[in-house]
Amino acid sequence: DIFEDMRTWKDFDGPDTNTYNALVCGLVRHGYVREALRYAEEALSVLRTSYDGRTLHASAVRQLCQGLVRADLADEFGASLRANLLNAGAPFQERWLAKDLGYRVRLQPGSSECYQ
Repeated sequence: DIFEDMRTWKDFDGPDTNTYNALVCGLVRHGYVREALRYAEEALSVLRTSYDGRTLHASAVRQLCQGLVRADLADEFGASLRANLLNAGAPFQERWLAKDLGYRVRLQPGSSECYQ
């Protein structure tokens, strides 16, 4: 696990919000939705107790939710993800897990940010 290696670095406290956001977005973009979900759940737990108290960004949560929908995993994992996000104070909108949004979530060219 890359994070285990990172934790051995001198004066390194562990992955931060930006690290988790980049990892979750990248995994979803490349079709590794289950792995992205695992790291998002870890981030919600780890970041809640971190020194700055920040959590996952809305764009990463939105991409993860839409990845779950596209992979047909929203019914299986959506409710627990929703509860964990809300419990951690992370951004969440119900429509991100909706199967028929009426629009497509796309990536802006050259960016990991989603837009409608």
